[in-house]
Amino acid sequence: MIKERLIAFGDIHGCYEAAKKAIKIAEDIGGLAIFLGDYIDRGPLSIKTLQLLIEAKQNFPHWIFLRGNHDQMLLDLIEKRSTTNDLGCVLGMNFRYEQTKKTYQEFKALDYFNQAEIRKFLNDTNFYFEVDTFIFLHAVLRNTKDVLSKKSSEELMFNYSYEPEWKGKRFIHGHFLVKEPKFTHNGININTECGYGGVLTGALLDETQSSVYKYFHISENGKLIS
Repeated sequence: MIKERLIAFGDIHGCYEAAKKAIKIAEDIGGLAIFLGDYIDRGPLSIKTLQLLIEAKQNFPHWIFLRGNHDQMLLDLIEKRSTTNDLGCVLGMNFRYEQTKKTYQEFKALDYFNQAEIRKFLNDTNFYFEVDTFIFLHAVLRNTKDVLSKKSSEELMFNYSYEPEWKGKRFIHGHFLVKEPKFTHNGININTECGYGGVLTGALLDETQSSVYKYFHISENGKLIS
């Protein structure tokens, strides 16, 4: 028996139709929807996807929207901390802001109201969300010296490593690509290549068993596959 209906969705990466279907599934199920970040880039309609999620947040203010590394990159560009020519470095890993260039150009073409709305949405996203039996975040949770509440936002958005292994409650994440949902070191990765020709995965969770009750797989064009 499901204690509370929680459904988490992996990285959307600009796939508007997949996001639209995910919202409909979450609405039909009821309860609490958690979106794990990386709403933009890769797919064809990043800004339109953000606007769709903004509307969903207005309709369901209790839903949780987390921040992914791509969302942070766009925010860095919007707030002039970086340019599209910059090379970023986080946790010893280099990345190029150029991969967010198309989304940023689309953002700059918007009017002031729509720009302000997107900027506010991105700034309001959380770095993690926690319930009794699960932790939700974009990147991989690892057992460093810092407790969850003291971990850096960079680690929660950018980390790829499972070592040292997290010993706490089970966590649900995205960030790096897997063909199908994958359980590793007390984490469940549901970033199943949406925006790369894969699918968007939703995980309906059973809080009483700290497990996945059911997966939903949505094609990039918004069809429920399973």
